[in-house]
Amino acid sequence: MDSVLVMFQDSEQEHSVIGFGGGYPPLCGLEYTDEQPLIDAYRSLINGSESHLRSYVGKIEAIIGDGNYEAQYLSQDEVDNILGL
Repeated sequence: MDSVLVMFQDSEQEHSVIGFGGGYPPLCGLEYTDEQPLIDAYRSLINGSESHLRSYVGKIEAIIGDGNYEAQYLSQDEVDNILGL
């Protein structure tokens, strides 16, 4: 994955994020907190989203054929990584 520099400014301070940290997109909440309850909530949401993607792709490929799903929003590499391909 390429490195990405994301900068934004809020009312208090400027933040910059370089790269993808733990493999998460730069705008993912995990990049902006060290509060454990928020980290747990974000990870739970990410895990649930990935689980749903795997389930949906499985159901779609049952109709269109294994290996024929094409990513719609995420990159194909990101989808393949989530699917364990």
